[in-house]
Amino acid sequence: MLREGIRPTIAEYDGLPIKILINQKNGNDQNVMAVVIPRAESCSAAEIQSVLDEAKAHGHSPTNGARLKRLLGHLPMPLAALLSKKILQDFKKRGALQGSVAISSLGHARVDTFLPQIFGSLGFGLGTISRRAAVIHDRIEIRPMMTLAMVFDHRIMDGATAAEILAEVKSTLEN
Repeated sequence: MLREGIRPTIAEYDGLPIKILINQKNGNDQNVMAVVIPRAESCSAAEIQSVLDEAKAHGHSPTNGARLKRLLGHLPMPLAALLSKKILQDFKKRGALQGSVAISSLGHARVDTFLPQIFGSLGFGLGTISRRAAVIHDRIEIRPMMTLAMVFDHRIMDGATAAEILAEVKSTLEN
């Protein structure tokens, strides 16, 4: 993650804090809830799903920073923006509040591809899973397929590194 300013600084975290954006319905209203998993690399898929299920059930994120986000949401916009900017100057707090990698999906809306706007170093946009024709071992087969898009901060990494990350994520998901 990059801190702006006269002397930009790259932050390093002890773990991999990821932010997962989930759709939250409340009657006829829909909004997006951000859930930050502080050390995602040490969590199983079941543990991450449990955190997401808890967030959906309670209507807010159970992870660090959720209380602060709700507090900022009740303040007048100029004051909330000023406090948020001050808090996010601290990289440890920024990681807890925003993660360093963001994952978002519009699959529920039957959207195939989108590029999420990110505030960290990497962001992944997951499209809907649908049955499509694919060539498998020189044969056309119908398979469940999903588009995976990645956006990244070019000030932090070059395109070759980003391509390696995307290829690794793709391979992990396929296998």
